[in-house]
Amino acid sequence: MDSKSPSTVPNQNNQGKKRRRRPQLADFLRNESAGGVALILATILALFMANGPWSDFYAHDIVERHIDLGFAEETIEHWVNGGLMTLFFFLVGLEIKREFVGGELRDPQAALLPAIAALGGMLCPAFIYFALNTSGDTSPGWAIPVATDIAFVVGVLSLFGDRIPAGVKLFTLTLAIADDIGGIIIIALFYSEDAQPLWLLLALAGILLIRVQQKANINSKLAYIPAGVIIWFGLFEAGVEAAIAGVIVGLLTPATEDDQSLVHQLEDNLGKSVNFAIIPIFAFVNAGVIISSDTLGDTVSSSVFWGVVAGLILGKTLGVSLFTWAALKIGLGRLPRGMELRHVFASAPLTGIGFTVALFIAALSFDSGTDLLRDSKVGILAASLVAGAIGAIFLTLWGKPEVITHKQPQEKAIENA
Repeated sequence: MDSKSPSTVPNQNNQGKKRRRRPQLADFLRNESAGGVALILATILALFMANGPWSDFYAHDIVERHIDLGFAEETIEHWVNGGLMTLFFFLVGLEIKREFVGGELRDPQAALLPAIAALGGMLCPAFIYFALNTSGDTSPGWAIPVATDIAFVVGVLSLFGDRIPAGVKLFTLTLAIADDIGGIIIIALFYSEDAQPLWLLLALAGILLIRVQQKANINSKLAYIPAGVIIWFGLFEAGVEAAIAGVIVGLLTPATEDDQSLVHQLEDNLGKSVNFAIIPIFAFVNAGVIISSDTLGDTVSSSVFWGVVAGLILGKTLGVSLFTWAALKIGLGRLPRGMELRHVFASAPLTGIGFTVALFIAALSFDSGTDLLRDSKVGILAASLVAGAIGAIFLTLWGKPEVITHKQPQEKAIENA
């Protein structure tokens, strides 16, 4: 990893690197879209096993099986959520870093409106959930409906091709990335046990080690693995959600507007593994809830279930729509070329597809095997399905673009995804 300034690189080389960046966004969207299919298949398999003749095998021999790694003994579900998902959050960190240095989050005006929309899409669902679960054992799930699943949202948008403006994909992707940032902050601040200061110092030492290695212009990616492990272990022992270590390392990855080669290389190396292996494994372990006549009645009468459902479907739609409308009214931010306010209203329900991070927060909110966790997971599955259907219908009815000319190169890359 080289942290040297790229100012000495000739302009011609800089332009070449910028030109090569364009397909990266299209590749990212294609990976996310195809990864959504793998996610669906893993979810279906988990539900089939949890509700079929292999239910005991799924629950006891897979999800709840304990594995001792020497420093701790936890279930497979725990190691997947806190261990494997570190790579998912590392990829999220890389995506955020890329967008800040060379993407839409680099331009304050272009990033402002999706960020405001994302804020509304987090506050309103949290408020709705909390209104239905003001106290007691159900209140810790307030953050479950704040999350948007990029893979599923991009997958739905890709089905429309050029029947919707390319700006809709750009706006929604930027919103989802801002949503990820908010979700990460919430997890770090509100879903950690009483932090142990000495172990946090160890995590800080890992961060400082990465900075020292960057200053020393150490270019080997493998050299940074020990520092990443130190950060993860420090957070794990400190009682902070260890998977956040992935985000930290991703954000520390050197990148500038002119040179994002290392970020792109890491995304290329990890993207397919995360989208086609780690996330499906996570879904398989977490989405297998028992849905039967005996439990369904209790679930649909649960305030947790309705808090999640109402938060994702109504809260996300209203929050994104109203905050975007208000921001435009007072002159904050701007919509991408070819996108109108009606496209925001039409696509807003899609942000209620809150799968991966929503399930992750649910696992942090409620103890494994409890009715509360079951109710929240069923709510996530039901709300995501309904939100996706509503969004698809709205986009079919109101998403048709006006005649668009002179598309920007970035819009073309997104449209071809």
